[in-house]
Amino acid sequence: MLGLSGNEWQPLPCNSKLGVKILYAAPTTSESPLFTIAADTNATLETLTMDCNPSSPSFGTPGRTPSTGVAFKFADDRKTMTKAILEPLVMFINERFTAIKTALAGPGGIVQAIEEYEKLTSQAFRVLFKKYRAEQDSKWPSKGWKAIECPVVPSMTHCEACGKVEGAVAEGNALQQCGRCKKVRY
Repeated sequence: MLGLSGNEWQPLPCNSKLGVKILYAAPTTSESPLFTIAADTNATLETLTMDCNPSSPSFGTPGRTPSTGVAFKFADDRKTMTKAILEPLVMFINERFTAIKTALAGPGGIVQAIEEYEKLTSQAFRVLFKKYRAEQDSKWPSKGWKAIECPVVPSMTHCEACGKVEGAVAEGNALQQCGRCKKVRY
């Protein structure tokens, strides 16, 4: 168990493949949203530090397991960390981890598991986040879900709908840029 005292913000190895830098701490004051524990450990922190690489000797092992409440914040202080941002991130990692474990136990073994692990990308998370945000907005339209931005900033140009990376599209079929916002690619 990792013991944190006071407000010692530490980097969270939030599955570096996703490209989001998060800090965590067991704060003495609640300057950031506090995610409390369920049972004996903090499930959010365990999921965010899970080793999802099936070829790693520590596959399936969380990197951090504190027995206290935990606060999270972005390393670059660009916005406030909220449950609306952490919940889909945890959901995505859990879904991918389950797919990797299932593939590993299946007939494809490690080869299939590594293929599933390769799907754990910032682009795939952005696609999930967009769907998640739309679902939440349809349930609670007055809660401001449309204004919540994805915490993961992709490193490559990709399609906002399917997540396909620009270099992976067939020659002559380059991604198009939105004529309105000039940011979204499709």
